Amino acid sequence: MKQYRIIGLTGGIGAGKSVVSRILRLKGYPVYDCDSEAKRIMAESSQIMNRLCEKFGNGCLKPDGTLNRKHLSERVFGNSEDLAWLNALVHSEVRKDFCRWAEGKEGLCFVESAILNTSHLDDLCSEIWLVDAPEDVRFERAMHRGGVNRENLRKRIEVQKKEFEGIDDGKVRIIYNFGEYSLLERISCLLR
Repeated sequence: MKQYRIIGLTGGIGAGKSVVSRILRLKGYPVYDCDSEAKRIMAESSQIMNRLCEKFGNGCLKPDGTLNRKHLSERVFGNSEDLAWLNALVHSEVRKDFCRWAEGKEGLCFVESAILNTSHLDDLCSEIWLVDAPEDVRFERAMHRGGVNRENLRKRIEVQKKEFEGIDDGKVRIIYNFGEYSLLERISCLLR
């Protein structure tokens, strides 16, 4: 039987989770990216697409039949009921997919998710790495990437603050991604 240990990787928008994930992958560690896998699962599941259209209207689909992510994010962020509904719809499928993925791993494997707590993936983790940076830096990074308006971004940041309040403090290791030390050094220390 293969033995693996799961480390959760989380943090707010613009904190640098993706940068940490890239470093881990370069070091040879497997990382399951919940955001990209959720997108894949949502795009492949006609059942999920149908439920989204029933709930949020046909604006959820682009003319080519693919998911209109911008429309969907504008509908759910800032509306806690709609966001909870969407999360419940997608989380169980992502969790199942992650568990299948992790079964084939040995040693350390990582699961990256901005909503590790809400998705209950934190329950599977022996340790959680919380990537953090000052809010103004995170805001600037996210705006630089584009794809989201200022107001929607502010709503996302506010919603995400609540996400990290529910994580078991005993499992958390902070990776502060701004200035004081090398990000690579901090990751290397945590891997020891």
